[in-house]
Amino acid sequence: MCVFCDKLNQRVDIIMENETCFVIRDEYPVNYGHVLILTKECKKTYFDLSYKELEDMNMLIRNCKKNLDITISPDGYNIGFNVGEWAGQSISHCHAHLIPRFAGDVPATELRGGIRNFKKPLRELDY
Repeated sequence: MCVFCDKLNQRVDIIMENETCFVIRDEYPVNYGHVLILTKECKKTYFDLSYKELEDMNMLIRNCKKNLDITISPDGYNIGFNVGEWAGQSISHCHAHLIPRFAGDVPATELRGGIRNFKKPLRELDY
């Protein structure tokens, strides 16, 4: 059984939940307040989710954002999914990352592009 299914089955570390999804803190956070939004059914990737699961996941993302706005007042957010090993997915259970960002948490020179900074951009001739 996967680590996320274990957390759900044991009812540990759950911050909030709805019918098809639940939220836990990331055990290896990128930033303070980093949470994971997961499906209750163990589905591998974002592309395996039903429309109901997508709707419920989005609702929890928005509710977590509201809570984080009140409790830690971040200056921005990154929201993301890793789909497949080559995209960084290390656990085969669909989950979204909600990562609060704070002014000064990276050098100002690295701000432009946000998630586009994860690798060098393709040049027009490369594709």
